[in-house]
Amino acid sequence: MAMAWILWSMGVWAGEFEPGVVRDFPIKSMGTLQIRNQRGSIRVSSWTLDKVRVTATRAIKPEIQTGADTAKQTAGPPLLPEIRFKDLGNGQMELFADYGRGLGIQDKVKELNRGAGVWSDGIDLTIKAPPRLGLRLLSKDGAIEVSSWASSIESRSQSGKQLFEDLRSSDLKVFCPECEIQVKDARANIRILGGTGTIRMNRVSGERVYVESTQGEVKVGNIQGEQTYVSQDGAVEGQSLDGTIQFDTQKGPVHLEEVRGSVNGRTVTGNIKIGLSLWRGAEKGMIESQVGNINVVIPSALWNQTVSKIQATSAKGEVLVRPTQPRSVNPQTTQK
Repeated sequence: MAMAWILWSMGVWAGEFEPGVVRDFPIKSMGTLQIRNQRGSIRVSSWTLDKVRVTATRAIKPEIQTGADTAKQTAGPPLLPEIRFKDLGNGQMELFADYGRGLGIQDKVKELNRGAGVWSDGIDLTIKAPPRLGLRLLSKDGAIEVSSWASSIESRSQSGKQLFEDLRSSDLKVFCPECEIQVKDARANIRILGGTGTIRMNRVSGERVYVESTQGEVKVGNIQGEQTYVSQDGAVEGQSLDGTIQFDTQKGPVHLEEVRGSVNGRTVTGNIKIGLSLWRGAEKGMIESQVGNINVVIPSALWNQTVSKIQATSAKGEVLVRPTQPRSVNPQTTQK
């Protein structure tokens, strides 16, 4: 008890968390809260009080199936993690799960990495905090969720599902090579660097929206702003897009519908299909592919003033630029 009081007076709190234990930490000023949890989830939501409330519960992962055998990953006796909260001054705060307490540096590194992706005595963190705090979230393979937030968010993980909803923040930055990532009901500048997991966005508006993937699909809808979509093998699908839109893929096909604004983009082998609702901008839209086919559909009522603004070319694929209803206008077809 005396040690707990000393740590509190130094701006550091450490405690052993049993399932469902709740602790409150006062905030001296609004700044940035960094949260680290290597083995377990991080879930953050807003409330009106000027303090941070943490609820910690044990995280237990299912047994891993290896061929026909089922084996639990064990490496010595379980170690109960500690939760530490530090007020670093100047509005900077840190909340983290300390795994491998009492171990030397080498053994602590082994403890953090043991289990081949299986949590050993991990903990899930559920946090309520003022939405004006900036967030920096660091995990390894646990889920990350943030809801009802009004300040900048940065999230970094290796794998696990990530969900961000009801955001009124200045920036959202997400970095995760193996995550499924979802963003919905957000007004923020978005930068997502994904990988193998599917990236979904719906009802998002921001000055800049940048999404990059490797193999995972990109599925977006009801997006407003300057948009860029980059992918290697994953498909890019979008509907109800409003703004300046750019895309760049290698094998991934691109399918965009109900586009209001301008479009520029290229693929290497992926097919391109674009359905325009309204073209904005004086400059031409360049749509290119080396091998893939290109199909652009323009509303018949806007054909005359729009068709000259689109230049579509494919080195080896078929190119078709056509109106929604043929009537008396002639589609432009090119095959090289």
